[in-house]
Amino acid sequence: MGSVWSLAILLVLIVITGFYSDFSLVWETHLVTVLGFLALVAILFLQRSQRHGDRATHLKLDELIRAAEGARNEVAAVEKQAEEVIDDIASE
Repeated sequence: MGSVWSLAILLVLIVITGFYSDFSLVWETHLVTVLGFLALVAILFLQRSQRHGDRATHLKLDELIRAAEGARNEVAAVEKQAEEVIDDIASE
């Protein structure tokens, strides 16, 4: 979805459908609706990908904390704690 080719294909499809319908008001309304839907789908895919990457990063960091000698175990899962707890751990 994030490649230049997908954008180019989308633009070509918009122009072709525009010529086919003489760039009418109905075409424009449908275009805005479809593009809004595609934007929503793209946002959902991006959020899912970001959540996956964040989770993998947290697992890696947790493993490093557990493996490091002298590291505090309560820091390994600090992202699940309340803001006050995080502030207390950070101030230590």
